[in-house]
Amino acid sequence: MTALIRQALARLSEAMAVAIPPRILFRKPTVADLASKVASMHETPSLQKERGIIEERSKARAHQPPGQEVYEFPLSFAQQRLWFLDRFEGGGAAYHMARAVRLCGELNRDALEQALREIVARHESLRTHFAELNGQPVQVVVPALKIALPIEDLSALEDRARETAIAAVLVRELEKPFKLSQGPLLRMTLVKLSEREHLLLRTFHHIVSDGWSVGVFNRELSALYAAFCKGRRSPLESLPIQYPDYAVWQRQFLQGAELDRQLGYWHAQLAAAPTLELATDRPRPAKLTYAGARHAFTLSPSLSARIKDFNQRNNLTPFMSLLATFQVLLARYSGQDDILVGTPIANRQRSQLE
Repeated sequence: MTALIRQALARLSEAMAVAIPPRILFRKPTVADLASKVASMHETPSLQKERGIIEERSKARAHQPPGQEVYEFPLSFAQQRLWFLDRFEGGGAAYHMARAVRLCGELNRDALEQALREIVARHESLRTHFAELNGQPVQVVVPALKIALPIEDLSALEDRARETAIAAVLVRELEKPFKLSQGPLLRMTLVKLSEREHLLLRTFHHIVSDGWSVGVFNRELSALYAAFCKGRRSPLESLPIQYPDYAVWQRQFLQGAELDRQLGYWHAQLAAAPTLELATDRPRPAKLTYAGARHAFTLSPSLSARIKDFNQRNNLTPFMSLLATFQVLLARYSGQDDILVGTPIANRQRSQLE
């Protein structure tokens, strides 16, 4: 729900050429109230600058020759963080994103491979590796990149042995290292379970993909596979903006007074932030090992209905109320009332970036 609100606000802000903060939507819940408020707002200088940079990159992209190799793109701030961590921690699988998609029915492997090639061809981030120029990291986009699709045939195994083998393949693909300076920074494996059932394993380094991108990948793969199975051309429109364009925009936008303003805000927000003294079941090592685990559970229908009613009465999203509940739990275990919780965000504030 929170992501949908962000997406709606991004579209509305783009259409009206004003920056609309999320709180406006909660304070003006009707269309009439929201329209009245938006009509009274004006485009800020920072939004004007942002729009100008995006339009400039779109025009440059439209006139770029196809297949041109591009060097010396800067890294986005998120990429620079991951590049630094890779250097500092010596690689590792902490920032590997592994996903498995179950494919049921008769598989057209040629169409699947063609769809994967098309996705890699249309997204520059998937053809990117990272080099150093004059001591600074840069993105290097290559004009073409061949991605292999090896097959792991487990169809002859009994059920229990097959499940064990699937788990072993998943771990192997997740932990296999990437080298940021060489690429490719993604890999695919097709696992055959039977003649009519397969698993497509995809592993990306987080520096070229994120959670939102997984959804984009799935939608494009489905559309392309369906088209290629019927002998049709790609139904997808060309992309007006690529991730390197976003990195250029971010570096041009977040500098000088704007960068100082945003850094000043977060310095003030995080000043004297306490460390969470949370009891653990075993001593914490001196070096971060990422040896944690995830606990998943499902809320009952009755509790979910009560939460939904509570949210509606208090103008909250499910994320807001559940995060507050989690923080209450942390406060109970730690005895602290000032707690910082980090959460990933999509950060797609323009339709071109979706």
